[in-house]
Amino acid sequence: MKEVLYSMRLICVLEGSSGFILNLILLCFLIPIYVSSLQGLYLCLAIALMNFTHIFYDGTLAVPLVGPAVQLINKYLRDLLYQAAFVVMSFMWTLTPSTAILQFIVLSRCEISEWKRLVIAFIPTLLCLTLVACTVSMTMPSPELEDIMERTMKELYGMEEEEFLQCYGISIKHAHLNNGKSLLLFTATFAAIPYSVSYSIIVTMMMRIRRLLSSHGITLSKTTLRLQRQFFVMQFLQSFLPLVILSVPLAIIVYGALAGAQLGFWSLPLTVFVWICPVVQASVQLRYVVQSRSITPKSSRVALSRNEGER
Repeated sequence: MKEVLYSMRLICVLEGSSGFILNLILLCFLIPIYVSSLQGLYLCLAIALMNFTHIFYDGTLAVPLVGPAVQLINKYLRDLLYQAAFVVMSFMWTLTPSTAILQFIVLSRCEISEWKRLVIAFIPTLLCLTLVACTVSMTMPSPELEDIMERTMKELYGMEEEEFLQCYGISIKHAHLNNGKSLLLFTATFAAIPYSVSYSIIVTMMMRIRRLLSSHGITLSKTTLRLQRQFFVMQFLQSFLPLVILSVPLAIIVYGALAGAQLGFWSLPLTVFVWICPVVQASVQLRYVVQSRSITPKSSRVALSRNEGER
């Protein structure tokens, strides 16, 4: 099925390049959203160059890197870039709580220094990222599991035996060949726990921010109130659009895991929809930046930039 291989390469290049360009545009604005745009730049560049795909089969989650450029990268550097990309990918759900907390602190008018605000806001993000970073190494397969995945993926994609294919992943069925590393444990520590913590904070903060915006509606200037509401909308879209986008492919994967189904190419929608999320989030950020610039006087943009630079 070389057609599928070429299609996935094209999709990864298009989605990665689109996200890279959008995040590059964000960095060029006077009101940059530094952390989000930098992580978006790296992730989208990795997607475009290495072409990460996701295949679920026989109780195994395989992550074959099908990009032609992968074989040109040193093995040690390739492993490092892959693990870094996996950690950065989790920013899609671990970073948003920090901005929600920051907005809540600002609206609460707490008399604390800027550095204390940053520390308080980023504690949940740092804790979740630490858990994710400690978990990513679980997807570095043993030679035995890597050999099984490589042969299976080459057969699935219709690749020749001598063609290069780098494959990462983790398995339920073959955990005994992979130093006991289990897909279920990986799913819990990489996704379920950080996801639950992040979205619990996001929902709680957004409910409180909404109440604060309503109560401050009389005392805040029209411009400030409008900016705060737009920022609130941006956070809401950034947080929940990925949930909507990923709902169907994740449901397919969960079904495959529980039923032990051979999903094969049916799991590729996960790749397509996961890698469109950085593009969507960058578009939402760009929309907010453009709107905020259109209603903010030039003289006040320096102060606004300080707040946005924290993101």
